[in-house]
Amino acid sequence: MGTGTAVRLIRRWCAVAVAVGPLLIAAGGISSSSTTAGATGAPDSQVVLRPVADGYVNSSLPTANFATRSALRVDGLPLLRAYLRFEVPVLGGAVDEVALRVFANSSNPFGLDIYTVGSAEETGWQEASLTYQIAPEPGRRVGGNFGHPSSTFIEVDLSEALSGLGPGSLDLVLATRSTRAVSYGSRESGVTAPSLVLNGANLTLDPPGPPAGLAAEGSPGGIRLSWSGPPEASGYNVYRSVAAVEDFVRVNELLVTDSQFVDVGAPAGQNVSYMVAAVNEAGVESIPVVATADRPDTVISVPTTDAVVATTGLVDPGGPSPQLLGRGPSGSSAYWHFDLNGLGSRVTGALLRLYVLSGIGEIVVRVVPQEQGSAASIDNLPPASQASVRTSVQAGGWVVIDVSSLVFNRATTIALSAAGGDLLIGNPRVPDTVPQLIVSTDGAGGGTPSPAPVGLAAIGGQDGVELTWDSAPSDGLAGFLVYRSHAQQGPFRLIASEL
Repeated sequence: MGTGTAVRLIRRWCAVAVAVGPLLIAAGGISSSSTTAGATGAPDSQVVLRPVADGYVNSSLPTANFATRSALRVDGLPLLRAYLRFEVPVLGGAVDEVALRVFANSSNPFGLDIYTVGSAEETGWQEASLTYQIAPEPGRRVGGNFGHPSSTFIEVDLSEALSGLGPGSLDLVLATRSTRAVSYGSRESGVTAPSLVLNGANLTLDPPGPPAGLAAEGSPGGIRLSWSGPPEASGYNVYRSVAAVEDFVRVNELLVTDSQFVDVGAPAGQNVSYMVAAVNEAGVESIPVVATADRPDTVISVPTTDAVVATTGLVDPGGPSPQLLGRGPSGSSAYWHFDLNGLGSRVTGALLRLYVLSGIGEIVVRVVPQEQGSAASIDNLPPASQASVRTSVQAGGWVVIDVSSLVFNRATTIALSAAGGDLLIGNPRVPDTVPQLIVSTDGAGGGTPSPAPVGLAAIGGQDGVELTWDSAPSDGLAGFLVYRSHAQQGPFRLIASEL
């Protein structure tokens, strides 16, 4: 399951389980479960609240904000305090027991002290601007402990001070007498995020209404979801299951505040199921709605040959400079050749991805007929076909153009020209601006990809990082593409575009 999941309103989710297979028990800001106390007793129920804001302050850095860190730190010297805010919803029953649950990243022999402060309206602190200079002072002590080990969840009982807790904002301050900094999980830390656990008789939650009109549409760039939400929704959570045989996992890290979402991580060539749930201001999720879509199989191709030509002849046979698209009949055009031979499957869609460095105008995309242009004659290409795709662009980023109507099941040479203004676009031989043709197929037949390199080794030195690998013999192997990332999970950027 996704991070920070909990059993929530099982009875409300059963109908969804029948419709889509797996039973989703993931929750958002609030989760709830119910067990029977006895044959004649009232049901005992539990509500788990996630913080809606948190952060810590440091007396030695009085104007610094530490609101988006993955850990909350407390210390007695210098003075470090952590602040948590919970939104307590309207509950149908009385709260009998209250406990704060936090994950201790480090041990604390002196223990943790928990205090209350005023509400946001009284103190004025907000997560994005919380600093030691403006942080409210701790108020009444409501609980604590006498020390704890590291790498474990600990619960601090607050029932004596907070039983009968009603709806509204609850702000807590974490402090310690330790003179060594102690670390706890923050709300950004995922599964180790803090929570407020409420127990009582017949605690119930009123969820918002579900989203309406959920639609899912697959494309080479991902699966796009769209819906309309109830007026009481403050955001949405999106859950994914592949082929309806896997658990539903939340795919949005932060609450989705728009009524659409593009899942770029959806697996290609798979039928993907989605559930979207509305979330109200209290963090309560609605009953989810369900939709499915297929993301087509995709092949990403980079130009194997390129050139810039004008009416006067060849301008750039393949230099390292960005490529200029000139407007008008005498302007220059860029030609990129993509080798799609051997694809094997029927092309169902294609996206051209390119980088615009400067200029504002339109890019006009055409193809050179297969019988007239090839990689061998790219320096002497005849005019492109009259069929075209036009897209308005401006400098400063990647542009994705749908060229599905132009690309077929074979090698494709694309001609690009400008209208309305000169444009400077990325060169296929310049790292980080390499154009790509993203082709989706129906998966029937399918070309066979070359075997992956084996024995990849990286050795760092003063002159850079040297990479070595072995490759198994393979028919049609043209070379290798090298990508780099500063983090293990990505994102990865192409740094060697020459095959």
